[in-house]
Formats: sequence, C-alpha cells, structure tokens
Amino acid sequence: MKNNFTIRLKRQTLCTALSACTLSPCLAQTARPLNLGQDGMLTDSILRLQTPRYQVISAKDNIKLHWTGKTFRPPKGCEGDRHLVTSSLEKVDNKLFTHPLSIIIKDIEVNNNGGEQEQMTILAVKSADKGWKISLSHTGWFMLKEYIGPAFGTTFLVDNCIYIIIFTPMWKTEWNGLSAEIYRKALYHDVVKPFIGKLLPQ
Repeated sequence: MKNNFTIRLKRQTLCTALSACTLSPCLAQTARPLNLGQDGMLTDSILRLQTPRYQVISAKDNIKLHWTGKTFRPPKGCEGDRHLVTSSLEKVDNKLFTHPLSIIIKDIEVNNNGGEQEQMTILAVKSADKGWKISLSHTGWFMLKEYIGPAFGTTFLVDNCIYIIIFTPMWKTEWNGLSAEIYRKALYHDVVKPFIGKLLPQ
C-alpha cells in the first residue's frame, strides 16, 4: 500500500511555516516528467489497464477562511492552513489574491477501486466580492514541493468556484524517469462533484 497523504499530519502537528520538501536523490533526479514548463502542468496519465474510481467514506468538518484582498480573517488559526491556501493559489493564479475570497478546507478519506484508502484535501474558493467572479485561463496540475511525497493539486473551475484536490498520486516508471498518475475525470466525478454547491453555496 502506498504511503498515506501527509498534508493533514503536517497541518495538525506543525501549524507553522512548512519545512522544505524532502525527496530522495533518486526521485529528484529521475522525475523529469514532473517539470513541464513553468506551470508544472502535467498531461493525463495513459497506458493504465484500469482507471481508478474513488468513493468518499469520511469527511472532517470544514475549515473556513476569508481572504480580504490583503490578509486572512480570522487572523488567528493554524499557519499551516493558510500556507496550504497561499501555496496552492499561487500555483493556480497569483492574481486571485487581489480580490476578497471565501475559502473552505475539507479533509476527506476515500476508497479507491484497488481497495486502498487515501487521504485527500479539498480546497474550495469563490469570490467574496459580488462585483467580481473567478475566471481561469487554464486548469491543470501542480506540485507542492513543501510536502513530503510529493503532494499534487489538480484544479477544477465549476460555476465560478475553484475546487482543488490535493493528494499524493501513484507513480509509474517511464523511459525517462517517474511520472505521476493523475486522472482528472475520476477526481471530478467521484471527489469534486459530490461537494459542488455544498462547501460554498451560491
């Protein structure tokens, strides 16, 4: 069974500025497919016999944050939560921080069709300004180097609301190194869709 996702553990135990990513020398040298362009965007994984499916089996309480356009409210709370939001949204579009935002963090546990349990985190973000709606020029994947694993985020835009699924993917070996297996269709239908309109009601 693959290693469990470590973001929840990091946030709960440290709640401070996060440490730098720790990777083995082998992974750092061979994971060339992860660095495709400045965005770190990846292409969908292919050549797998069975596309994974996910079933949400448990969910933690929502963590609510508000970005005023300059700072977080409430000002107190876990630094790890705020760092997770800023590091993720910087990868998506740094211009988002010029607007007020309503943010929900939700930790969930899923079963995949391989019989394994996985930890994932959902970030839901929408505009807190009635005169402005979120729009993105593209959606895709990014790597959070601050976390051991490493952790990846995959982004969806639904009804002017951003949903980011953060998790540790499986890996496969290719001729030029390691490649993360990320299946957007399964993540959208099985993980994002059940929460649309529930985390941040319109």
